[in-house]
Amino acid sequence: MFRKILRSRQNKFLFLLLLSIAVLLLVSSIIFYLMEGEKLVSLFDALWWTVVTITTVGYGDIVPYTAGGKVFGLMVIVSGFIMMSVTTALVSSILISRKLKEERGLSNVTYKQHTIICGWNKTTESVISELFKCDEALYLVLINNLAEEDISEVIFNHKGRNIQFVRGDFLSEHILDRANVAKAKDIILTPDSDTGTDDKIVLAAYTIRAINQKARIFAHIKSNESVQHLKKANVNDYVISDSNVSFMLGRMVTAPGITQTVRMIFDNEDGHGFGREKVPAELVGKTFIDAIMHFRKKGKIALGIMRDIESFSLKNVLSADDSFLDEFIAMKFEKAGKTVGQSNKREIKLNPSDETVIEEGTYILVME
Repeated sequence: MFRKILRSRQNKFLFLLLLSIAVLLLVSSIIFYLMEGEKLVSLFDALWWTVVTITTVGYGDIVPYTAGGKVFGLMVIVSGFIMMSVTTALVSSILISRKLKEERGLSNVTYKQHTIICGWNKTTESVISELFKCDEALYLVLINNLAEEDISEVIFNHKGRNIQFVRGDFLSEHILDRANVAKAKDIILTPDSDTGTDDKIVLAAYTIRAINQKARIFAHIKSNESVQHLKKANVNDYVISDSNVSFMLGRMVTAPGITQTVRMIFDNEDGHGFGREKVPAELVGKTFIDAIMHFRKKGKIALGIMRDIESFSLKNVLSADDSFLDEFIAMKFEKAGKTVGQSNKREIKLNPSDETVIEEGTYILVME
């Protein structure tokens, strides 16, 4: 509260200073013109002299000739010097304070349609690099409790990118408001190092979804047990830590070389990697074999198709019986005028038959 009051007083004081300078310019110009009118061509000459004198430039092209004009000139020089010095110091103080607040993660985010990463662990740095690799113009906000030197290093490693830091716990609505989560486009929830829990991720997903109905939410969890909770929170997609370890270890023995191939694809070695392409208009209504030939000409391999098949509603959150908790949740959503109706379930078919018809709105899964 004190900081807000102090900031308000600084802004008010700066406004009064600028107003005083404007009044000083106007009044001094009129007085100087009246005192030295015979030597001046116009009132603009008087204004020119006042500006040059207050800013201590002193061109010397216009000077007072009368004794009264010289005394008045001394008064203008002293008062102008004091006002300009105080104004410069105050503006510098405000700018430095704002910069320090940004570096410490204490300022409010003004980005819109931005991406937010909540939490920090050993994989987050790689996630940031991958995001900027796909979209250099991305606006990114980080919410975590990293030390100042660590977050400064992260921002330095991505110098020139649009990154803003918000310090705090992403379960706090106050912190989410500072990150402008209501206007965000994508939110990534990731556990804090080794101490983060899936419960925190799930609770954050519910909180964020209540604030922003349109944003896409992606979660990183540690256990399969949390999947159903994420679906009820209308999370668009999720990854589970170490979920592929058993597959990779088994294939190392039974199919040597497979694990190396997978690493090459996921590490994007030699430019190879997975992606999705929206079906172009000329492929709508045609078959998957046509899509294979279309993307092969572009140097890509069509692996399958993907399309949205179901919408999420508030009924998915509520249980079958009419409990007091269900009634309370429904009442809160209705009172807030909010609904949950965003599509997040998809049908994915890998290697479909050649005769599979491609519908409008379908995506083709490709490997480059």
